[in-house]
Amino acid sequence: MSSYYGNPFSHRVRLHFRSIARTGQPFHTLLEHTQAVYAPYGIKIEMASGQSVKLSDEEAGKYRRVDGQCTWRPSGTEIGELQVKLGQRFDPFAITVIYVEELDTLDTMGCGGHHPSLPACLIVRHASQWDTAHEIGHVLLTRKFNPMHWPDPLNLMAEGSRSFGPLPVLVQEQVDQMKKSPCCLPISRSQRVV
Repeated sequence: MSSYYGNPFSHRVRLHFRSIARTGQPFHTLLEHTQAVYAPYGIKIEMASGQSVKLSDEEAGKYRRVDGQCTWRPSGTEIGELQVKLGQRFDPFAITVIYVEELDTLDTMGCGGHHPSLPACLIVRHASQWDTAHEIGHVLLTRKFNPMHWPDPLNLMAEGSRSFGPLPVLVQEQVDQMKKSPCCLPISRSQRVV
């Protein structure tokens, strides 16, 4: 896909998917909904790689419920451990999306906090079709963007998960900040085929 309804993409985000838990929805549904959210803003979401990760029995037990607060410097937490273990050191301009069984805060569908050099987010297996896009949004916006959660419930970055409803939207301020992310790479004019 080189355009969205005839409008060429101006930026792209590459995602490396890693799963230590089976997702509650088909993976292609999660990817398609994530692509649909960003496409109207000229941001092309690309799957760079995908892998179901086989953990040892000990690791599987340890990471069934991932402990650790969702912070922007998760060193010393299970969230941080997983990001280091599964993160893409060879591709620092891509985001690693890790699907896990659950996080220690049961009402949390994901976490976009990550090591500065390892852009990553975690999503629980029973998250909605919009939650992957939401957590990727946190990574693209960075920890300095304010407000972290937008007050409009139709906004992708609104607090809380939603399983139904229309395609979430972004405001220009969010789009501008996302396109400044090192993980949101400009597409050269020669690549912008309609």
